[in-house]
Amino acid sequence: VPNMPVGISQADLGNWETMCAKIADLRPVSPPGMEYAYHAITYSWTVGEVIRRVDGRSFQQMLHDEICAPLDLTNEMFVGIPDEVEPRVAILEAKADDSANHPLPHDATPQAIPALVQPLHEWMNRPDARRACIPASNGIMTARAIARHYAALLPGGVDGLELLPPERIRLATETQWPGNSKPGDQRPGHRLGYGVEPLFSVTSFGHGGYGGSIGFTDIESRLAFGFTRNRFVSDASLPRIVEILQEIIRR
Repeated sequence: VPNMPVGISQADLGNWETMCAKIADLRPVSPPGMEYAYHAITYSWTVGEVIRRVDGRSFQQMLHDEICAPLDLTNEMFVGIPDEVEPRVAILEAKADDSANHPLPHDATPQAIPALVQPLHEWMNRPDARRACIPASNGIMTARAIARHYAALLPGGVDGLELLPPERIRLATETQWPGNSKPGDQRPGHRLGYGVEPLFSVTSFGHGGYGGSIGFTDIESRLAFGFTRNRFVSDASLPRIVEILQEIIRR
């Protein structure tokens, strides 16, 4: 169910129970296991609500208890900011000719990223969007927080804290192929939660964000990396940064 429910409002987006109910009513776009699609926003609730029902805690409470507090990130990593954090949040911008500013399709057509939240930089400058709990889309954090989180996914973790054991990391980073794949299929495979193909080396995994931000970790070099930007542009700066990191590691 990669497409967002049609006809939702900004108020709906900020209501966890409403969004879970609306997504539960969606019909799958293909038989389970046959296709893969980027669940750009619906991932928030399809995974987040499963976590809540299994554990009992809200997504935000679990984020605080299991990641932010142990890693000393309670003042740096948020999915739904408290009011007092607002003055610290960067204003997001986009170039005037950026594709995010082009005419948008009507929201009556099912879409993974509907017109309601576009342009994305304007949506994420809204106070209500910043305070909602939409884990796939509105994480607000520092580059240090991103890197420290990924460092805790390395074998042995960081400062003695390992978020997942190596066997779980191997499962999470194993390439998944849909049931309709054919021999020689050139489509990129996906991992269980990580959408970036090896960027730094064959042992790296992570996820990129709209506008050029990214977080990843590399098991071989034991490097964890977080990169944030508040101006959304399409350029070659990120690959060059990764190249510089690779050169430093090889020295």
